[in-house]
Amino acid sequence: MTRKEVTEYLSLFPQLVLEMLDAVEDVGVIQQWVGRVLYRNVPNNEVLHGLATAVALKQLVPNPQPALVKDAHVLGWCLQMVNY
Repeated sequence: MTRKEVTEYLSLFPQLVLEMLDAVEDVGVIQQWVGRVLYRNVPNNEVLHGLATAVALKQLVPNPQPALVKDAHVLGWCLQMVNY
């Protein structure tokens, strides 16, 4: 993977967190707590598990469409969240 691809993967995380926080009902400090937990635990750990989805996609599809790459990145972040 190139540095640009890794940067694209990493830059998607804040957007996903915002989408997840929008789905959480704002009861007291729950949204803040969920946001802190996600930012503290998920992106700071080893991101190789999540990047594996993008690598696998490129092995299966030679020139994937940008939307498909983004879907692979979202799946990768989901794996990261489950792993940690």
